[in-house]
Amino acid sequence: MARDIDKPEYIKPLEAVSNFVCGLGLIAFAMYAHFTGEIILQGHGTASDLIFSDESLKFLVASLILGSLCMFIKVIDYYDKRNNEIKYKLVGRWVKGSSALLMLYAFILEFPRLSLLSS
Repeated sequence: MARDIDKPEYIKPLEAVSNFVCGLGLIAFAMYAHFTGEIILQGHGTASDLIFSDESLKFLVASLILGSLCMFIKVIDYYDKRNNEIKYKLVGRWVKGSSALLMLYAFILEFPRLSLLSS
């Protein structure tokens, strides 16, 4: 029985284009965040705003870049005709996990600042 990681990757051409465009969008957003120096997520109702700046912004930018790399890996795997899907999928999983951990760490860095602002 073949594992799903050994199967050749197939994505529709529209999905490949959308992955590429969204990856470029994530890179553009990361560059915007880096050059402006802060990103503000608006709070709703009585919640205060979440402002990424300084160290948390660096982790958020790194997370966005790794997220775009994950999208690019999927497109590259589709167009690469060699039989090495397992390598692309494993690298994609590591990159996706690293991106999620970096974003989580960026949020963890911001929550103490958020609780000080709300009190």
